[in-house]
Order: sequence, then C-alpha cells, then structure tokens
Amino acid sequence: MPTYSYRCGKCGEQFETWQSITDEPLKRHRGCGGKLVKVLSPVGIVLKGSGFYKTDNGSRSKGARREKTEKTETSESSKPAETPKSKPSPEASTTPSKAEAKTA
Repeated sequence: MPTYSYRCGKCGEQFETWQSITDEPLKRHRGCGGKLVKVLSPVGIVLKGSGFYKTDNGSRSKGARREKTEKTETSESSKPAETPKSKPSPEASTTPSKAEAKTA
C-alpha cells in the first residue's frame, strides 16, 4: 500500500499514513480538526534486471553530445552536393523517328 504524507493547515503537523489507492484522501486532522493537505514528495526508483545499466542514460556530458552533433553537421556540409542527372530530351535523340525514316 502507498504511503501518503499530509500536513495540517491549522496546527502545521505533518504525518504519513498508509492508504489504499482506492481510499478517499483524509480531510480533517484527528488531533485539532484542521484541514489536511497532501504533501507531494519525490520517490526513489530502483531499476532491477538485466536490461538496466548505470551507463545507459546521462553518461556523457552535454558538451560531448554537442561536439558530436557539430562534427556530424560539418562532415555532411563538406561533402560535394550531387547534381541530379537529367534525362536527354527526345528532340536531342540521334535516332530518327519512324516519320523521319519514311521521308528520308
């Protein structure tokens, strides 16, 4: 069951309680009757198993990533641009058409 933290708006006391996810949140402090507010806190996550490694994420600094990106961009820009080959026009063809062959 999850542990929830609450803080009383009247007396300022903060406490934790185990509640099911389906339970209604607490609304009143048992001690003074003040209004309770849920306190959000960070949770610790432990990844276990063969698919998780310490070096998977965040192993390189931002500078190293930036340099790699810049190297990729400069290598692509240093390549000569390829010009698309155009097809010769049918008028420039050296073989005579059927109509030309009959008249010749």
